[in-house]
Amino acid sequence: MTTKNVNPSLKWLLQSEWRETFIPSLGTDPWITVYFDKVTEDENLGIFSAIIPNAYVETSLNQISWDFHLEHGHPCFNQSNKNPTYLRFGNLDDVEPFIIHRDFHGIRDSYNEIIERILMQNSHYVSLQRSGKNQVITIPHEFALPGTEVLLRKEGDRLIIA
Repeated sequence: MTTKNVNPSLKWLLQSEWRETFIPSLGTDPWITVYFDKVTEDENLGIFSAIIPNAYVETSLNQISWDFHLEHGHPCFNQSNKNPTYLRFGNLDDVEPFIIHRDFHGIRDSYNEIIERILMQNSHYVSLQRSGKNQVITIPHEFALPGTEVLLRKEGDRLIIA
């Protein structure tokens, strides 16, 4: 939707800038934005992503009222019955946010944290072993590299294998 000739107040209400820059980029970039938070004098705009159970996808897409907000990811207890239930992400429908907002209510600075499941999805802990003066790691089969040699370099405290 192009809004070149639309009244500026209406453009703001229609979120034209957002729709004309962000939406066309979906599916065209190698990366997708899973978290974005912009608060200005005129707007409060955000993208908050979550993992939802497959059985809940159709429901969430068909209900215009279904929404997910960053503050929905707080751990809590459900006390609606006689046996309180711990809810890791603060909901009964197993919606798991990508980002958890840690708010300490002024005691210390708040921050956003990526959930472990996302961090660890493409990472593995491996043991380091010694072979004389060299260290040896065993690369899990899902990370197996082709060939018999790789290029190794160190960037700060990270080891890069290419």
